[in-house]
Amino acid sequence: MNSKFKKIWQEALNDKKLPSKFSGVFEIDYNEFKNLKDNFDQKKAENLVKKFMSGKVLIVKEAFEKSFVKEIKDKIKVYWKNNPDTFHKMIEGCPDFHRIITPEKAKNYALGAVRHTTYFFNWNNDPCNFNERIYERWRYAKYISGLQQNKYENNTPKDGSVDRIQIVCYPPKYGGVETHKDTTSNSPLAISCYLSSKKDNDFKSGGFYCLDHLNKKINLEKNIEAGDMSLYISNLQHGVEPIDKDSKIKDYDWNSGIGRWWMGLFTNDSNLKNNRSTSISLSKFHSETLVDK
Repeated sequence: MNSKFKKIWQEALNDKKLPSKFSGVFEIDYNEFKNLKDNFDQKKAENLVKKFMSGKVLIVKEAFEKSFVKEIKDKIKVYWKNNPDTFHKMIEGCPDFHRIITPEKAKNYALGAVRHTTYFFNWNNDPCNFNERIYERWRYAKYISGLQQNKYENNTPKDGSVDRIQIVCYPPKYGGVETHKDTTSNSPLAISCYLSSKKDNDFKSGGFYCLDHLNKKINLEKNIEAGDMSLYISNLQHGVEPIDKDSKIKDYDWNSGIGRWWMGLFTNDSNLKNNRSTSISLSKFHSETLVDK
């Protein structure tokens, strides 16, 4: 069944180009978020899309229970322990895997990012037994993006576009992502889920930011609590400022889980798709934030 948001998005995109600059934050709770689909209201839907198209970021409060947030992080740390650090392209049979992207390794990527990243794909065996609970939220987000709620869910790389759950721990001092914009090839909205927060003292500085019309970095972490989810136009210019850059930590243990945790729910162009679209870097990654002196 097609999303009732589909026509609204089509009309909005015909009238206006996708915004690239951030214009503010608005919040709803998770029950209200679900009602955008379950009890569809045309005016509310049109107003929501209008806010997205003006460059606003929606924060869905308490999308994930605190206990589930803890479970995700605990299970990921066990997964790291039991599986080698490796890398795989998104081709048929691609396994789940995790990758430690150190400052040195980050130089090999088109998008500068220092982090410990774990990737899960729906065609595998769900080793941490949480994919379905994550998809409960993702399906609502897809519907609000104008897509069928299970769009791409059963795809494999040969189909061109695939769902990928990405769970990240950004280490203190140098963990972050340079300013970039994400691809809109499969959805107009990016979906971010927050598994750490300043309010819980997981980190003291840095974190998620967007650029406004003056090209000023606007840090959004004061609006975020662990368990929240955000949706915003993928074309918005954003990044992650390295957390706690003044940290005195030495010999960081990449399997410790110390740092800022985040989860991205994205539909990616696979490595079997011709002229695949990926995130686009908008700045040169600053070497002084990457070098562990």
